[in-house]
Parts: sequence; structure tokens; C-alpha cells
Amino acid sequence: MSNGRLTSSDNDGIGIAKFIQGNNFFITGATGFLGKVLVEKILRSTPNVGKIFLLVRGKDKEEAMARVKNEIVDVALFKSLKETHGNLFEEFITSKLIPVVGNVGEPNLGLDTLTTRGITEIYISRYDVLLNTNAKGPAIVLEFAKKCKKLKLLLHVSTVYVNGERPGVILEKPLCWEERTPGKASLLDVDSEMKLALDIVEAYDGRERIQKLKELGRRRMRGNIPVVIVRPPNIGSTYEQPFPGWIEGLRVVDPILCSYGQGQLPGFAADPNTVLDIVPGDMVVNAIIAIMAKHGTTTTTQLYLPYTFIKARFDMENIKNLMREMSVVEMNDFGFDVESIDWENYFKRIHLPGLRRHALKEPPARARL
Repeated sequence: MSNGRLTSSDNDGIGIAKFIQGNNFFITGATGFLGKVLVEKILRSTPNVGKIFLLVRGKDKEEAMARVKNEIVDVALFKSLKETHGNLFEEFITSKLIPVVGNVGEPNLGLDTLTTRGITEIYISRYDVLLNTNAKGPAIVLEFAKKCKKLKLLLHVSTVYVNGERPGVILEKPLCWEERTPGKASLLDVDSEMKLALDIVEAYDGRERIQKLKELGRRRMRGNIPVVIVRPPNIGSTYEQPFPGWIEGLRVVDPILCSYGQGQLPGFAADPNTVLDIVPGDMVVNAIIAIMAKHGTTTTTQLYLPYTFIKARFDMENIKNLMREMSVVEMNDFGFDVESIDWENYFKRIHLPGLRRHALKEPPARARL
């Protein structure tokens, strides 16, 4: 399959569908925007998947189940699945989605011994980023992952912005603190670990501090667990699947777009030469699934940093090589080649109308451009 830039494999590809079929997943952050897109994609593309355990905060199982129904299953994103399964939709969902009461910030994820024993038999564990989780979350997830007897992969979704404002080409490799800030020493002494963490706390605020401490914790404590890191930039509305334009809430750049479009913000300071990176949510999820299938049976650490921002330019060989290994069918079902996007059409006909309809809740007639 040729898209003008890349040619996919003519063989069976990576084996994405085969990898998902019959296997179980443990997902944190499923009530968030990207988590919902991931869950829906797995269920829609591979209905014979095993169980999908969803870590959800709640005082009891009933409250967790209600959150899954209200915050995940009942959103517009799942309408295609509802149409496919018809009257059997609820039965299908109940047989696949298993709410698990817990908290990624608590020891052992807040799970009791019996629940832990049941879940740690799962085939693959995935670690997703929770915005409201403190920096001890990764260490807790890693300790839990070590209990999974058949664990094949720990996938961590981070963000390109942990690289800060470094200009130039940035390679796809694990990020070290000394690389994050030019001029720092190239090696870390073991005795300086505590000072390193304190330096990060003092140097950064908010989400950037949390993300950096999470990645530091992952690097220090992962042991022999196979780890894959995916670092997308700003995530926008869906490009094609299950339908164009679905989004939830105002993402990073959306408040500016909305305020400007509504005449509330006449202008704002920006570098006209800066590349504004937004990748559709369904493409990010497709890449995540393909990466899991590719590395689910390997033991090496791999990092995918496929996109660009500010004055930096990121090396894309890992993500391009992955696409080259995918078959024609896989590229059709799980494609994520952002170079194939008509960006003007995406913003005018997909992202902005989707933003108005799903995030701002405007009536369909007004949401059209």
C-alpha cells in the first residue's frame, strides 16, 4: 500500500488482530479521552478480545460500574458499536469490560488480595497517564506489573513535552534529566538520585513536573519488565474512526481556538514559525495498538516519539519502520500516518466542528462550519 511516502508490507504484517484476539488487557485512565478511544477501538476492531479490566475510582463496585456506563459506554463515541451489536450491545459490553475499583496513587493500586490475584493472571498490562495522579503512580504500577505472571509488556503513554524547549533533532531514545537541560552533566551518580528528584520538583510546575517524575520513576524501578514509551504531542479529535470529529472536553490548544473563534480573544502572542502539533486521537490509539502488537513478545525497551513541536524536530524512524512492517489490511484498520492528513480539511471540516458539537455542546446546525 503506497501513500506517497511509505509502502506497507505485502505479507501478514505485524499480526495486530492475532495479538489482540483472546488476550486480556488492564487499562488505567480509561475514563479519560484517550482511554475511551482505546477501549472503543479494541472492542470494535477485535470483538473476540478477552477481558478488558478498567481501573476506576469509586467507593464500591457498583459506583465503578456506574462510572464505566455513564462516562465510557454511554458517550457518543460508542454509537458505532451500539449499531453493530444492536440489542446484544449491553450483553457484549458486560462480557468484555470489567470495572476494577482502585486508585493508581495507592499502594497495590488500592486492590485487595483477591482482586490482585485474579488480575495478575492477565496476559498484558498497559500503563496510561492519569493527569490527576501524583508522581508515585508509576512506581505503584510497576510494582503491580511485576506481580503479573504472564506479563508481556508495560506501555507508558507520556508526552513529547517532557523534552522541554530543546531545539534541533531529538532522537527516539529514553530521555535523561541531563539531556533535558543542555549544559548539565552527562552522567548521574547514584548518590545524587535524591537531589535529582528535588531538582525536578523545584524546576517544574504542574503537569510537566508530574510527567518528568513519572518517567524518572519508570527508568529507575522497571527492572526486567519490557517497557515501551509512546510520546504523542497535543491530541485532537478523531480523524476517521469510529467517525470524524469526536472529542471530549477542551484539549490543550482548544480554549485558544474557541476563544478566538467566538471573538473573546482578539489575539495572542506566538512565534509564527513554531510548528503546532496536533495528532488525531484515533491515530494515536492505532499507533499504540500496533506498538503493543509489535513489542508484546520482545524484552527490549523501545521509545516512539513520532511527532514535532516548538523548534524541535523529532526523529521518526521507529514509527516509520513500524508502518513499513504493517500489512495493507493493518494499515487500513490501524493506520496512523499523519503525513497523509489534509490538515486544512481536518481543522475546518473535522476538528473545529467536532469541538463545537462534542466539547461545546452546540446544536448540530450551529456546529457546522
